[in-house]
Amino acid sequence: MATTTNFNFRREQNGCSTTFTQSPVVENCLRLLNLENYRHPFLDHCAKKLLSGKAILIFVEAFLHQRLSLWNAQENLRVKDVLQKLIELEDISESAMYRKLEKLPIGLLQELRKSFRLD
Repeated sequence: MATTTNFNFRREQNGCSTTFTQSPVVENCLRLLNLENYRHPFLDHCAKKLLSGKAILIFVEAFLHQRLSLWNAQENLRVKDVLQKLIELEDISESAMYRKLEKLPIGLLQELRKSFRLD
Protein backbone atom coordinates (compact mmCIF):
# COMPACT_ATOMS: atom_id res chain seq x y z
CA MET A 1 0.00 0.00 0.00
CA ALA A 2 1.41 3.37 -1.00
CA THR A 3 1.34 6.09 1.60
CA THR A 4 0.40 9.50 0.32
CA THR A 5 2.27 12.31 1.94
CA ASN A 6 0.68 15.69 2.45
CA PHE A 7 2.97 18.61 3.02
CA ASN A 8 1.91 21.91 4.46
CA PHE A 9 4.40 24.67 5.10
CA ARG A 10 3.53 27.86 6.93
CA ARG A 11 6.02 30.38 8.25
CA GLU A 12 5.08 33.58 10.04
CA GLN A 13 6.68 36.88 9.12
CA ASN A 14 9.08 36.97 12.08
CA GLY A 15 9.95 33.31 11.85
CA CYS A 16 8.29 32.65 15.21
CA SER A 17 6.07 29.83 14.05
CA THR A 18 6.67 27.14 11.48
CA THR A 19 4.14 24.43 10.69
CA PHE A 20 5.14 21.26 8.89
CA THR A 21 2.48 18.60 8.46
CA GLN A 22 3.28 15.21 7.02
CA SER A 23 0.75 12.37 7.23
CA PRO A 24 3.01 9.72 8.85
CA VAL A 25 4.19 12.26 11.42
CA VAL A 26 0.60 13.19 12.32
CA GLU A 27 -0.40 9.52 12.52
CA ASN A 28 2.49 8.81 14.89
CA CYS A 29 1.46 11.77 17.06
CA LEU A 30 -2.11 10.43 17.17
CA ARG A 31 -0.77 7.05 18.28
CA LEU A 32 1.13 8.76 21.10
CA LEU A 33 -2.08 10.37 22.35
CA ASN A 34 -3.43 6.84 22.90
CA LEU A 35 -7.06 7.96 23.01
CA GLU A 36 -8.73 5.48 20.65
CA ASN A 37 -10.26 3.55 23.56
CA TYR A 38 -10.92 6.50 25.88
CA ARG A 39 -14.52 6.45 27.06
CA HIS A 40 -15.87 9.49 28.92
CA PRO A 41 -17.93 8.23 31.89
CA PHE A 42 -20.93 10.47 31.13
CA LEU A 43 -20.74 11.44 27.46
CA ASP A 44 -20.15 7.92 26.19
CA HIS A 45 -22.67 6.11 28.38
CA CYS A 46 -24.80 4.98 25.43
CA ALA A 47 -22.26 5.52 22.64
CA LYS A 48 -21.71 2.54 20.38
CA LYS A 49 -19.30 3.77 17.67
CA LEU A 50 -17.97 7.25 18.25
CA LEU A 51 -16.41 7.37 21.69
CA SER A 52 -14.95 10.65 22.93
CA GLY A 53 -11.37 9.48 22.42
CA LYS A 54 -12.01 8.48 18.81
CA ALA A 55 -13.75 11.79 18.14
CA ILE A 56 -10.84 13.76 19.60
CA LEU A 57 -8.40 11.85 17.38
CA ILE A 58 -10.54 12.56 14.29
CA PHE A 59 -10.77 16.26 15.19
CA VAL A 60 -7.05 16.59 15.97
CA GLU A 61 -6.14 14.91 12.66
CA ALA A 62 -8.56 17.17 10.79
CA PHE A 63 -7.17 20.26 12.53
CA LEU A 64 -3.55 19.38 11.81
CA HIS A 65 -4.34 18.75 8.14
CA GLN A 66 -6.55 21.85 7.95
CA ARG A 67 -9.68 19.97 6.91
CA LEU A 68 -12.24 22.73 7.00
CA SER A 69 -15.44 20.72 7.34
CA LEU A 70 -16.83 17.65 9.02
CA TRP A 71 -17.52 16.27 5.54
CA ASN A 72 -13.79 16.49 4.72
CA ALA A 73 -12.92 14.74 7.99
CA GLN A 74 -15.52 12.04 7.27
CA GLU A 75 -14.26 11.45 3.72
CA ASN A 76 -10.67 11.34 4.91
CA LEU A 77 -11.56 8.66 7.46
CA ARG A 78 -13.47 6.73 4.80
CA VAL A 79 -10.49 6.55 2.39
CA LYS A 80 -7.49 6.25 4.74
CA ASP A 81 -6.93 2.69 5.92
CA VAL A 82 -4.15 3.73 8.29
CA LEU A 83 -6.43 6.21 10.06
CA GLN A 84 -9.25 3.64 10.22
CA LYS A 85 -6.94 1.12 11.89
CA LEU A 86 -5.55 3.71 14.29
CA ILE A 87 -8.97 4.96 15.37
CA GLU A 88 -10.57 1.51 15.07
CA LEU A 89 -13.45 2.99 13.10
CA GLU A 90 -14.15 2.62 9.38
CA ASP A 91 -16.80 5.28 8.89
CA ILE A 92 -18.87 7.77 10.82
CA SER A 93 -21.50 10.25 9.72
CA GLU A 94 -21.06 14.01 9.75
CA SER A 95 -24.09 14.32 12.02
CA ALA A 96 -22.58 11.92 14.59
CA MET A 97 -19.33 13.91 14.56
CA TYR A 98 -21.27 17.16 14.97
CA ARG A 99 -23.27 15.81 17.92
CA LYS A 100 -20.08 14.58 19.61
CA LEU A 101 -18.30 17.89 18.95
CA GLU A 102 -21.19 19.78 20.55
CA LYS A 103 -21.02 17.56 23.66
CA LEU A 104 -17.25 17.50 24.21
CA PRO A 105 -16.48 19.71 27.19
CA ILE A 106 -13.69 22.24 26.83
CA GLY A 107 -12.34 21.07 30.18
CA LEU A 108 -11.65 17.62 28.76
CA LEU A 109 -9.49 19.09 26.01
CA GLN A 110 -7.75 21.37 28.50
CA GLU A 111 -6.93 18.36 30.68
CA LEU A 112 -5.54 16.57 27.64
CA ARG A 113 -3.41 19.62 26.91
CA LYS A 114 -2.11 19.73 30.49
CA SER A 115 -1.32 16.03 30.57
CA PHE A 116 0.93 16.44 27.53
CA ARG A 117 2.25 19.83 28.65
CA LEU A 118 1.39 21.53 25.38
CA ASP A 119 1.78 25.04 26.82
